[in-house]
Amino acid sequence: MEGVRTVAGYVLGGLGVAWLSGLALVGALFLSLFPDSLTTALRAIRLETGPVLGFGLIAIFAAPTAILFLFVTLFGIPLAILALAAFLAALFLGYLMVVFFVGDRCLWLVGKGATTHCGLRFLSFVIALFALEAASSIPFVGWMLMFFVLALGFGTWLYVLGRNRLTTRPT
Repeated sequence: MEGVRTVAGYVLGGLGVAWLSGLALVGALFLSLFPDSLTTALRAIRLETGPVLGFGLIAIFAAPTAILFLFVTLFGIPLAILALAAFLAALFLGYLMVVFFVGDRCLWLVGKGATTHCGLRFLSFVIALFALEAASSIPFVGWMLMFFVLALGFGTWLYVLGRNRLTTRPT
């Protein structure tokens, strides 16, 4: 029985490393491909924390409820599958935005915020990623932290997308 626990520990540990590596890779791609969107999202978290968190808290409960209602009808099933995929992708990217925000705040605390290049910003992202993942493993506090992070990240996407939609008018 001890051998099974050891093998399970290696497998789960390997999955954890693969998950963190994947998050770091997606973060690096996002930082290099969409720096302006990242800056806009981080500015929204910093300056509009209340509305962003409020949108996230409402939407994190409303979106699954709406998806569930779509699954009830035969016509809504394909739409529900797409909505579920979009919801999960938004949660994933929102999580990364909050990790970037924590990393950027740490850079500001050490006085490197204004003149940060991509390498230092990515390093702060990875450190914040490990810190948030370690904090999320604390039994009750970690779950509450992850809920807060996901709500803030999801609200960031909704807030930024809604704001861009209101300011961009067709010509």
